[in-house]
Amino acid sequence: MLVALDFYYSEAQKIIIITPPCKKHESEVFINELRKTYLPNRILSVMSEGNDLDLQTQTITIAEGKTTKNGRTTAYVCKLGSCE
Repeated sequence: MLVALDFYYSEAQKIIIITPPCKKHESEVFINELRKTYLPNRILSVMSEGNDLDLQTQTITIAEGKTTKNGRTTAYVCKLGSCE
């Protein structure tokens, strides 16, 4: 119950993982690291560049304009509308 209250009153940390086209399996390295850390207010989205990213940005607008860096799987951490 306290976790639900914390989620309600706190800003969620959004983690967006962008993979090269057809390589979603590369996100497992990031996901395995995230599983080791307790982050109760976390929203995680994994998407591949191309059609997958285009479709998902229709509902997950914060992912718009995100790309892989140098063709490698890239994670963005977003809070209060700003992503790093």
